[in-house]
Amino acid sequence: DLFDDYPFIAGLLDQDDCAGTIVNEYELGGFNFIFVGTDESDGMLYRYDGAFYCESTETYNCIEAFGFDAPLRTFNCASQGGISDDTALGRSAISKQEVTAFPNPTSGDVTIRWSTKFSETQELNIFDISGRSLKQLLVPSKTESLQIDMSAYQSGVYFIESKGKTERHIVKLIKQ
Repeated sequence: DLFDDYPFIAGLLDQDDCAGTIVNEYELGGFNFIFVGTDESDGMLYRYDGAFYCESTETYNCIEAFGFDAPLRTFNCASQGGISDDTALGRSAISKQEVTAFPNPTSGDVTIRWSTKFSETQELNIFDISGRSLKQLLVPSKTESLQIDMSAYQSGVYFIESKGKTERHIVKLIKQ
């Protein structure tokens, strides 16, 4: 469920007494975002890693401002009694497999390493901080690691996404 995929949510609300709170998962530009609030005009938007992203108020709606489509998954807190059933739309969840990028930060080559070999070809995408796709590669199945030259990229924050039919992994990378 969302609380397993995004452990930081547990620190934002009490799952057993959260009446009136909604937790929605959205996707934009290949990245997942979590909205926690009472409705779209009163709540906080977080990135998949738990970093604060935006606050919705009566005068500014994050969901509309960023153009999110319908939520991937929604949890509604019932009156005391906790979270209701998951209303997932059947899209792939983020896998629990560990993916690392090192050295991080980097000024040149970076190695992407998967904790286990995956069984299907993966699509590897490099995104900038705004979610713009900068590079796409196909990674053969059973690959354990891959080296990418980042020297031509400007200094900043990048996200490296590896995804297959049922797996999705995102690694944050700092380029110096």
